[in-house]
Amino acid sequence: MEVYRYRPYNGIHMGVTFLFSLLLAAGTARADLREKFQEELALNPDTTPIGAKVADAVRSRPVVMVAGILNEQIPGYFADNARTLTRDFGQKEVRRFFPPSRIRVEENAREVGAWIRKTFEDFGGKPVIVLAHSKGANETLLAVLEDPSLLRDGVIDRLVFIQAAMNGSHIADMLLDNDAGNFPAAQPFHWLFHDWQGLWSLTTREAGPTLARALASADPADRELLDQRLAFVRAAQVRQKCSWQLQAMHLFIDKVFSEDSDGVMVPKDQLIPGLGTDLGVVEGDHFDLTEKGPAVVTPAPYRRAFTRALMRELFE
Repeated sequence: MEVYRYRPYNGIHMGVTFLFSLLLAAGTARADLREKFQEELALNPDTTPIGAKVADAVRSRPVVMVAGILNEQIPGYFADNARTLTRDFGQKEVRRFFPPSRIRVEENAREVGAWIRKTFEDFGGKPVIVLAHSKGANETLLAVLEDPSLLRDGVIDRLVFIQAAMNGSHIADMLLDNDAGNFPAAQPFHWLFHDWQGLWSLTTREAGPTLARALASADPADRELLDQRLAFVRAAQVRQKCSWQLQAMHLFIDKVFSEDSDGVMVPKDQLIPGLGTDLGVVEGDHFDLTEKGPAVVTPAPYRRAFTRALMRELFE
């Protein structure tokens, strides 16, 4: 398993993340994945092997994982998912990519596309599975729309966007964008995050329209290929089960917008209607399915169960 990132972790990023946490502390869907997820959680994966058809399909496709915002503070991003692919499926050709959080989605997209193509080339031209989370999903979608040969040439076999920020986040709005609402408690921190262009590109004012423009300019044949190969996994969680860093954000979304959320995103904003396949809304906060670390409430077997269920859904 290989990890690619632009820069090492540093204390400045950690400090900003801590301040971010302090600030916040003051659809019909397919049920298949949910059902498989519950099955996996109920089973002992050490004694319940993956079917040969699914295992063979996963082993024949290298896997690229694209992390989301604040990945600089989460070295365990996708670590449990990657370990599951190796342990349970025998897939050792796994790469995790960490696009810089402060950089805009549009700028990171070019690098993400290059990473995906390099993985394809490095592993002998085998089509890859791309799993992308949160901001990483937006960057991956733009990468594909800007370079449709990633689909046309068979570089990408499957795209799975997990808790994607397709229409942005109300949390980004609160931290940055007065046009999206007047949130006095956030005003003192606007100066701190003002230059975080990566976060700006996740506001509801920018995220959805940016992707909509790119989709509108896509060739119909390329959009059809994208539609066939893309799947969305959405998530929501009750506030009491969220990690403590997410509970205040969850409460904000619930009180202001009266919507369920994963603590960062609401389910309806985690996909683009009419594009790809909606695999449904699973139970989890914004950390649970992809991240490992002190901030995450759920243990590693939760992400193992999710990864197993996802691969079964894709290839059974």
